[in-house]
Amino acid sequence: MNHKITKEFSKIVKIHHPSDIVFALSFLDDYDIIELLTKIEIELVAELFLYFPEQRQDSLIQLMPFKSVVELFELIPSDERADLFNRISEETQKKLLPALAKAEREDIIKLASYPEGTVGSETSSDYLRVELNMTVAETISFIRENAMDKDTIYVIYVTDPENKLRGIISLKDLILAREKDIIREIMSSDIIYVNAKSPREEAAKLIQEYDLLALPVVDDDMKMIGIVTVDDAMDIEQETNTTQLTKFGGIVPLGKTDDLDITTTPFLKMFKDRSFWLILLTFFGVFTSTYVAAQEELLSKVVVLAAFIAPIVDMGGNTGSQSATLVIRAMA
Repeated sequence: MNHKITKEFSKIVKIHHPSDIVFALSFLDDYDIIELLTKIEIELVAELFLYFPEQRQDSLIQLMPFKSVVELFELIPSDERADLFNRISEETQKKLLPALAKAEREDIIKLASYPEGTVGSETSSDYLRVELNMTVAETISFIRENAMDKDTIYVIYVTDPENKLRGIISLKDLILAREKDIIREIMSSDIIYVNAKSPREEAAKLIQEYDLLALPVVDDDMKMIGIVTVDDAMDIEQETNTTQLTKFGGIVPLGKTDDLDITTTPFLKMFKDRSFWLILLTFFGVFTSTYVAAQEELLSKVVVLAAFIAPIVDMGGNTGSQSATLVIRAMA
């Protein structure tokens, strides 16, 4: 690729929103994208990477130099990091873990251990945690030193020495309190939380119901695992709605939860998943039409039996509803 193009790309990335950059890159193939990404700082690569669809992330990670992959895993948010780790090959996982710093390695192992669809699989460990006996002045100083890489600083979580969740305090209350006040005296013990093993939809429901910016996630012993933020809840809600809509349209086979996207799903997978219902309905349509044809004499005498022809006509309707469902979701 022309050196001038890559140089200009570096300038463009710094002045435009990552979402806009990724949209422009979506028209290029993976090799051209990688060539551009290798010409910019890894911090900028990490910002852009999160805006790529999962399928494109998976293909790009296979083409990136291993050193860049390690640096990328150390920079992206903990929840995104765990999801990406679960999607890469087992061979790459074994190679990657020893190359990471101890903190990142332990965090990945912990979060990646939760099954897909649970709250734990959506949890971020990038949150602010303070101790019960800290003063307000100490807490504010702690926040200044550690808030840079956290998902949110508007809610601070209070834990005991065993990392059990004991309370929460908002940034507003912290600022308005006196510097000598002790956190245990001003924190709120009325905590809305969710277990890491619960279905992820429960976290989204609680965030919506209680109008929360973030929801603490705990294990069976009330030890803090991390948080689910409001933007995570929005993603969960959207994915849940998409799954329900595709099932309603008869696009996903029974027992499967994979969502189809007309803009990204390969043609063969699209055909395979949609054909299940279409073939089944075609079978019943052919069976019905054969039966009707065999009863031509009876049908001419009892006209009401013509109503059985409807399932044959329904085939066209079912095909149309599936196509409409995919197109509407793609437009949305």
